[in-house]
Amino acid sequence: MGDLETTYGCVYEICIFANKSPQKLNGKRDNDILKFKRSGNPNHPTEKPVSLIAFLINKSSEQDDIILDPFLGSGTTAVAAKQLGRKYIGIEISEKYCEIARQRLRQDILLWWI
Repeated sequence: MGDLETTYGCVYEICIFANKSPQKLNGKRDNDILKFKRSGNPNHPTEKPVSLIAFLINKSSEQDDIILDPFLGSGTTAVAAKQLGRKYIGIEISEKYCEIARQRLRQDILLWWI
C-alpha cells in the first residue's frame, strides 16, 4: 500500500487571523470548527468556498478594509472581498491561477461555486 492508503485524511484546515493592531471579531463568538460545503471548482484542487471566505472576512473586517491573500490561487478571497466592499491584495506565483482569478474578477456577477 502507498502512503495515501495508510494514513488518515485531514478533515480540517487551519485558518490564521492576523492584524497589526488589536481588533475584536464582529458578531457573536463562533466555534473553532466551521462547516461549509466544498466549492467543487474544477479549476483549483484546494479552493475554499466563497461563502466560507466571505464569512471570515465579515467576521474580521469592515467596509473598505484591505484583505491580503498571499496565496491567491483562483481568486476566491478576492471575489469574496469584492462582493463585500473590501479592497484586496492577492499574491500568486502560478500564471494559470492568476488568469483564472483575473477572469473571475472581471465578471459583473461573481460566481459562488457551491
